[in-house]
Amino acid sequence: MRKKGFAILCAVFIFTAGCSAREDVPAGISRVEECSFSLKQISLFDEKTGWALSSENQVLFTEDGPESFSVIREIPGTGSQMPGPVSAAFPDEHTAYTAYFSPDQVHLIVESTADRGASWQQTSIEYSSLCDGCDAGKAYLDFTDSRKGYLLYCSTPAAGKMTKILLRTADGGKSEGQLYTAVP
Repeated sequence: MRKKGFAILCAVFIFTAGCSAREDVPAGISRVEECSFSLKQISLFDEKTGWALSSENQVLFTEDGPESFSVIREIPGTGSQMPGPVSAAFPDEHTAYTAYFSPDQVHLIVESTADRGASWQQTSIEYSSLCDGCDAGKAYLDFTDSRKGYLLYCSTPAAGKMTKILLRTADGGKSEGQLYTAVP
């Protein structure tokens, strides 16, 4: 029951984050007038602190509750120049990771912050080196904590086939100058 209540609460936050309510509505009733963010992903760590990824591929952060998200990072090359969707992972209230394909469709870019977005590190993976004929398909990130994570690369399907390569890191991508190593 508690998980169901939390899921409902998160769904309400997703639809109201970044929205303003009219002031002239009777007490206890709130009407949404304008939303500045449409969210495709949200991670809250307590009532006030959390990360989100907007539909416009902006990384958002809040310390004042889900109705007060602020843009921390805009993914470059968004819109029609973006060859694939942006993936994000928010393992804790300090750490965020994003993965996306470069506009020139040559590199898979992984960006990370460990200080709530004050500074960002960027790693570029030439995905054609992962396999023959790889293209800018999709990338998915997931982290079990701030250091242990996975990156799934998927090529665009062609003739019923799709290349999938799972990469992992145990130290946030810091070892030996490589962000990820292939999972055997």
